[in-house]
Amino acid sequence: MVKLSTNQEILTSALRVASQGTTNIGHFSSQEYIWLVVYVTAKSGSPTLALTLQCSPVDPNVDTTRWRTVSTLSLTNANMTTPPKIFSTTRAADWSGWVRVIYTLAGASTPEITFSLNVETK
Repeated sequence: MVKLSTNQEILTSALRVASQGTTNIGHFSSQEYIWLVVYVTAKSGSPTLALTLQCSPVDPNVDTTRWRTVSTLSLTNANMTTPPKIFSTTRAADWSGWVRVIYTLAGASTPEITFSLNVETK
Protein backbone atom coordinates (compact mmCIF):
# COMPACT_ATOMS: atom_id res chain seq x y z
CA MET A 1 0.00 0.00 0.00
CA VAL A 2 1.11 3.53 -0.77
CA LYS A 3 0.21 6.16 1.85
CA LEU A 4 -1.15 9.09 -0.15
CA SER A 5 0.06 12.53 0.78
CA THR A 6 -1.02 15.73 -0.90
CA ASN A 7 0.18 14.58 -4.31
CA GLN A 8 1.07 10.94 -5.01
CA GLU A 9 1.96 9.30 -8.31
CA ILE A 10 0.03 6.03 -8.58
CA LEU A 11 1.05 5.13 -12.15
CA THR A 12 4.50 6.03 -13.41
CA SER A 13 4.98 7.65 -16.78
CA ALA A 14 5.41 5.10 -19.55
CA LEU A 15 4.45 4.44 -23.15
CA ARG A 16 1.31 2.30 -23.20
CA VAL A 17 -0.42 0.65 -26.14
CA ALA A 18 -4.06 -0.47 -26.44
CA SER A 19 -4.70 -2.22 -23.13
CA GLN A 20 -6.49 -2.15 -19.81
CA GLY A 21 -4.79 -1.88 -16.45
CA THR A 22 -5.16 -1.04 -12.78
CA THR A 23 -2.89 1.31 -10.86
CA ASN A 24 -1.20 0.79 -7.52
CA ILE A 25 -3.53 1.03 -4.53
CA GLY A 26 -3.10 4.02 -2.26
CA HIS A 27 -4.56 4.88 1.12
CA PHE A 28 -5.74 8.27 2.31
CA SER A 29 -7.39 9.41 5.51
CA SER A 30 -9.14 12.50 6.84
CA GLN A 31 -9.36 14.04 3.39
CA GLU A 32 -12.33 15.92 2.01
CA TYR A 33 -11.52 16.00 -1.72
CA ILE A 34 -9.65 13.80 -4.15
CA TRP A 35 -8.37 14.75 -7.60
CA LEU A 36 -7.24 12.42 -10.35
CA VAL A 37 -4.59 14.15 -12.44
CA VAL A 38 -3.49 12.76 -15.82
CA TYR A 39 -0.23 13.88 -17.43
CA VAL A 40 -0.15 13.04 -21.16
CA THR A 41 3.30 13.72 -22.61
CA ALA A 42 3.13 11.97 -26.00
CA LYS A 43 0.67 10.16 -28.25
CA SER A 44 0.45 8.49 -31.64
CA GLY A 45 -2.37 7.01 -33.65
CA SER A 46 -5.89 8.05 -32.61
CA PRO A 47 -6.06 7.06 -28.94
CA THR A 48 -8.89 7.25 -26.43
CA LEU A 49 -8.29 6.89 -22.71
CA ALA A 50 -11.03 6.00 -20.22
CA LEU A 51 -10.22 6.37 -16.51
CA THR A 52 -12.30 5.13 -13.59
CA LEU A 53 -11.45 6.36 -10.10
CA GLN A 54 -12.52 3.83 -7.48
CA CYS A 55 -12.49 3.99 -3.68
CA SER A 56 -12.97 1.36 -0.99
CA PRO A 57 -13.74 2.03 2.69
CA VAL A 58 -11.94 -1.16 3.75
CA ASP A 59 -8.45 -2.51 3.18
CA PRO A 60 -8.53 -4.40 -0.16
CA ASN A 61 -6.15 -6.97 1.33
CA VAL A 62 -9.05 -7.92 3.63
CA ASP A 63 -12.07 -7.44 1.33
CA THR A 64 -11.82 -6.91 -2.44
CA THR A 65 -15.59 -6.59 -2.98
CA ARG A 66 -16.05 -3.04 -1.65
CA TRP A 67 -14.63 -1.01 -4.57
CA ARG A 68 -17.03 1.63 -5.89
CA THR A 69 -16.68 4.06 -8.77
CA VAL A 70 -16.60 7.67 -7.60
CA SER A 71 -15.51 9.46 -10.78
CA THR A 72 -14.75 8.85 -14.44
CA LEU A 73 -12.77 10.76 -17.03
CA SER A 74 -12.71 10.10 -20.78
CA LEU A 75 -10.07 11.57 -23.06
CA THR A 76 -10.40 11.50 -26.82
CA ASN A 77 -7.78 11.93 -29.51
CA ALA A 78 -9.05 15.50 -30.03
CA ASN A 79 -8.53 16.29 -26.31
CA MET A 80 -4.92 15.16 -26.47
CA THR A 81 -3.65 17.17 -29.45
CA THR A 82 -0.14 18.57 -29.10
CA PRO A 83 1.03 17.06 -25.79
CA PRO A 84 2.00 17.73 -23.07
CA LYS A 85 -1.50 18.04 -21.62
CA ILE A 86 -2.85 17.88 -18.07
CA PHE A 87 -6.37 16.74 -17.28
CA SER A 88 -8.11 16.35 -13.94
CA THR A 89 -11.35 15.41 -12.25
CA THR A 90 -12.40 16.08 -8.68
CA ARG A 91 -14.64 14.27 -6.23
CA ALA A 92 -15.71 14.96 -2.65
CA ALA A 93 -14.66 12.05 -0.47
CA ASP A 94 -16.56 11.90 2.80
CA TRP A 95 -14.69 8.94 4.32
CA SER A 96 -11.21 7.58 4.65
CA GLY A 97 -10.22 4.78 2.35
CA TRP A 98 -8.21 3.21 -0.39
CA VAL A 99 -8.05 4.40 -3.98
CA ARG A 100 -7.14 2.94 -7.36
CA VAL A 101 -7.68 3.81 -11.02
CA ILE A 102 -8.70 1.45 -13.81
CA TYR A 103 -7.61 2.66 -17.24
CA THR A 104 -8.56 1.52 -20.74
CA LEU A 105 -6.54 2.67 -23.75
CA ALA A 106 -8.20 2.06 -27.11
CA GLY A 107 -8.54 3.79 -30.47
CA ALA A 108 -7.49 3.48 -34.09
CA SER A 109 -4.24 3.53 -36.07
CA THR A 110 -2.15 1.72 -33.40
CA PRO A 111 -3.02 3.98 -30.45
CA GLU A 112 -0.18 4.76 -28.05
CA ILE A 113 0.00 7.24 -25.16
CA THR A 114 2.75 8.14 -22.76
CA PHE A 115 1.03 9.15 -19.53
CA SER A 116 1.17 9.05 -15.75
CA LEU A 117 -1.51 9.33 -13.08
CA ASN A 118 -1.38 11.25 -9.82
CA VAL A 119 -3.89 11.50 -7.00
CA GLU A 120 -4.09 14.71 -5.02
CA THR A 121 -6.03 14.98 -1.78
CA LYS A 122 -7.07 17.87 0.40
